[in-house]
Amino acid sequence: MRVTLRLPIWFQYLLELFLATYGPMIAAAMLIYAVFPVAHSADASLSFRTFNRILSRPYFPLQITLGVMTGYAVRSRLRTPFTFWVWIIPTIFLGFCVLTFTTSIFESEWTVRLDHFFGSKCQPPACFDQMRCTAPFYTSLAYMLGGLCHKIAHHRMGKIPLK
Repeated sequence: MRVTLRLPIWFQYLLELFLATYGPMIAAAMLIYAVFPVAHSADASLSFRTFNRILSRPYFPLQITLGVMTGYAVRSRLRTPFTFWVWIIPTIFLGFCVLTFTTSIFESEWTVRLDHFFGSKCQPPACFDQMRCTAPFYTSLAYMLGGLCHKIAHHRMGKIPLK
């Protein structure tokens, strides 16, 4: 069933941008809170902090997986033209964060910046830059890939034309 949104175009983009960036992160947080009691009952020595660190590592595998699933599901319901363009604003924001990040004069600027935002030098929750800048970039790309998977899958089944 296709849902047609009768909202202003700018609001549709902002809604899909929110679903692409923060939707998977909110879903991941809810999933972590829901699964922790089960994991804690299996291993009583497991603390919530350790459990959260396991599932919120840099590269954010849980959030990326949920981003792909969200993109696929939202694309199947809404089919707005913005599914493939939601990554632009998070990419610009990440670029701004990387360019404005201050480094020590004794370190290689770009190596430190890339390792801070994409590597293991910045670990949440002590360092929030990856959650604030990098995770929305990853989830928006994953969302777009989920929408692309939906489009390709339905094209192969002959349901929609691949434009």
